[in-house]
Amino acid sequence: MIGIIKESFDIKALRELEELSKKEDLCLFTDSHMPPIEMNNIPISSIGRSFNFTGILISTCYKTTEVLLRNKSSNKRMFYVRDLEWTQHSKLPYEKLLDLYCSPKVKLVASTVNVYNDISTFFRKPEAVIEGWDFDKIKEIFKNV
Repeated sequence: MIGIIKESFDIKALRELEELSKKEDLCLFTDSHMPPIEMNNIPISSIGRSFNFTGILISTCYKTTEVLLRNKSSNKRMFYVRDLEWTQHSKLPYEKLLDLYCSPKVKLVASTVNVYNDISTFFRKPEAVIEGWDFDKIKEIFKNV
């Protein structure tokens, strides 16, 4: 099973994940209000419940990566970087970003080649570039874990 920790989900993302859930067991963790969309295949729970999750656990921003790093139940943790959100936060210390992006406890994955290059320049080389939610490629990263 794959769990995704995200601050919020929009309708487009939920529809995409609902379609993908027909092939892969998913669980979403969020503390925000969910858009009014029927989710038949995906359980949704609070972020706090992710601390009991034992499958592949994916964070999607620096805040959810902080949660991910505190998780002791899953040894398959991935920070999926879709954009360089930290460039929009002037008061975010670089040391904090180093702790998140350079943590050996997390597999770092970029969503595009441009994001990969930027992360490589400022932090470390990501494990891979995975465009979209390609769960087969994500599982491949954890094959030997």
